[in-house]
Amino acid sequence: MDAKNRAELGENMFHIFVDLKQRAPINLFDKYISPYLSLQYDKEMLTRTRDANEIAEELREIVKPFRSLKDKNLKATHQRLAILKTIDNSKHINMENLYELLSSKYPTLSKATIYRNLKELISIGLVTEIKIPDQPTNYEITKMPHIHLVCKICNKIEDKIVNTEQIIDEATKDSRFKVESSSISLIGVCQECLNSAKNSA
Repeated sequence: MDAKNRAELGENMFHIFVDLKQRAPINLFDKYISPYLSLQYDKEMLTRTRDANEIAEELREIVKPFRSLKDKNLKATHQRLAILKTIDNSKHINMENLYELLSSKYPTLSKATIYRNLKELISIGLVTEIKIPDQPTNYEITKMPHIHLVCKICNKIEDKIVNTEQIIDEATKDSRFKVESSSISLIGVCQECLNSAKNSA
């Protein structure tokens, strides 16, 4: 990344920060958004491999859900922040595990409260449901378009960045079917489980 691109990236990042600062509740911005964007910016500045506009566009997609909090008049309560932080740390988590982790820190937080807040966060696009056959529904922080690699042995879920729009376009090009949401999962065996099977053979 040359000096011109670095300058463009800095300017784009500035506009993203200003926009989010105006829209997002201050405690959510300071705790989650600002540090995350700073990390992404620092990483790109170190690698300097991509165009500034491409990076900025990707970051806009990443932070788009956070703008919805202000737009939907959804307050950044301690419950919602705790749910978001736990989901983010876990990457993918089902309701039972989410409740177990949260109740250990917040004993008065009921499962009904967690479920209600989850539904609200899903409705504004901040959290996404992952529905996989023969598994309980998992939840993740909404990210760039991707698919899930699901291990049938250990049930681990991995994200794989893929242009899902191309897949959807190919699947619907000869029909009038209108896709409103999608969740693509590939079921198989992860590298760790393959290695374990080899070692035990």
